[in-house]
Amino acid sequence: DISSNYIGQTSITTVGTLTTGSIGAGFGQIYLTNSIRQLPTEISTNTTLLVTHRVIYVDCTSNNVTLTLPVTTGNFQYIEYEIKRVDTNNVNTCTITTSAGTVFINNVTDTSITLDIGFKTTIRNRNATQWQTF
Repeated sequence: DISSNYIGQTSITTVGTLTTGSIGAGFGQIYLTNSIRQLPTEISTNTTLLVTHRVIYVDCTSNNVTLTLPVTTGNFQYIEYEIKRVDTNNVNTCTITTSAGTVFINNVTDTSITLDIGFKTTIRNRNATQWQTF
C-alpha cells in the first residue's frame, strides 16, 4: 500500500493500481483520489480546456485570458477543474466561459464568470448542460 511501503522514497518503479493516498515530498504535492491529480498547468493565453487539464494556474500579467470549458459529453462527463489566478495585474481579466448550450448552475443564465486576482475556484460539471462552481 502506498502510504506504508513508499513513504520517503523519491521514485517508484512498480506500484500497481493507485486509488487513494499520497506520494511523499520527493514528488511535490501530488495527491491520489479516485484518479491521479496532475501538477498544475500554467496558462497565459485564451485556451479551451481539455480532459488533460485538471489544476490550472492562470497568469493574466500580459493580457486578458479566457478559459473555455469543454462540451460536457463523452469523456468530459463529471470532470472537475481547479483554477487559480496567480498574477497580480489589476488591469487584465480572467474569464471562464461555458461551451455553447451549457450554463453555470449557480445562476442558470450565466455563461461566464470572472476570476479575481488571488482567487481560485473549483468547477465541476453536473450533467451535459450545467457546470457548478465551488
